[in-house]
Amino acid sequence: MHESTSTTSKTEILSGVRDIVDRYDVFLLDMWGVMHDGEVAYEGVLDVISKLKELGKDLIILSNSSKRQIKSIKMLNKLGFDPKDFSNIITSGEVAYHMLSNTKTDDSALAPQPWDVLEPFAHTDKKKVFCFGSGDGDEEYVTSCGWELASMEEADLIVARGYFTINDGTNIVHKNNDGEEAYLHALEEQIQQAAKRKIPMIVANPDKIRPDADRTPMPGTIGVAYESSLGGDANGLVRYIGKPFADVYEIALRGKDRARVCMVGDALETDITGAVVEGIDSIWVANDGIHNVDIEKKGDGSLEAGFEKVVQEFNQRKDTYAKGQQLSPDVVLPHFRW
Repeated sequence: MHESTSTTSKTEILSGVRDIVDRYDVFLLDMWGVMHDGEVAYEGVLDVISKLKELGKDLIILSNSSKRQIKSIKMLNKLGFDPKDFSNIITSGEVAYHMLSNTKTDDSALAPQPWDVLEPFAHTDKKKVFCFGSGDGDEEYVTSCGWELASMEEADLIVARGYFTINDGTNIVHKNNDGEEAYLHALEEQIQQAAKRKIPMIVANPDKIRPDADRTPMPGTIGVAYESSLGGDANGLVRYIGKPFADVYEIALRGKDRARVCMVGDALETDITGAVVEGIDSIWVANDGIHNVDIEKKGDGSLEAGFEKVVQEFNQRKDTYAKGQQLSPDVVLPHFRW
């Protein structure tokens, strides 16, 4: 065990989960960047899941994916995991889906607190939504919970679930097919039009950048841009579903002793910020996921020096979901291994 000595002085750098396993009964697990890289499971992760289950730990997946739970279950199966090892699999897309369904009688374990903004649409079939989409099942996603795709002139609500398509039910602008310049122009145009009408927005994935080599934008970027366009009128009009925001934690932590819960994640702005805000311990997986390149570069091969610099620089920024709150992960692991 090693303790650092700077602004992150409380942080322990440990080699594996075995060093802290007795501290926690519940492990909230991010997927991409902790368990897999989008294509394959990281080395040692299947083993650590098996050992945690043998010890009777409660494992809960907490993913900012804008897709529904069934997609994550299929991904887990594909990567060699047993979905039954997890007591709950919570995706932002599933929680947002239940919010869009807007039924007060929804007793699903994945139903969030109702949003007052949606109350006028609880008992009507005339619900129109504009979608910033992923290009993967966007129309089915919104129509299956009772909404109809519509232009920004007619929309009652905006759903941001991807950064690839702009879909009004008639015309689709696709970043890959139409080119990034055309996409960005259409995106800005639609955001400005939405701001004039002050249309509420659900962001079904608060991530701002994709945790891959290209670091391409994600739906959180749209939410932030929309809030900026709304200016002083933004309060209450944008609802982010996912880490680091409260809805998903309220679902995950129902009936749990927060003193015995930890969040295992790779992203400072979502995973670690959410843990700090919710008052639970954070375990930062540093050498996989979204910060690994910066940590290696800034640390010149030293994990301790690299993670300290990355955390310090993050804490100095004013444009994050942490809103100036100083982060200090409780534990840093090179990888999510035993």
